Amino acid sequence: MNIAVIGRGDIGGGPADLWERAGHQVTRLGRAGGDVGASETAGRPVVR
Repeated sequence: MNIAVIGRGDIGGGPADLWERAGHQVTRLGRAGGDVGASETAGRPVVR
């Protein structure tokens, strides 16, 4: 699955690393932006 993650720091980077290890293709978006046109889903992790 192609996944886009908003946030490259500790909060967004952790889940992105796990998804990559599970075999998914992950695009990470940070302050510089990026292109996620090919992604099938997007997510922004939230801390509660």
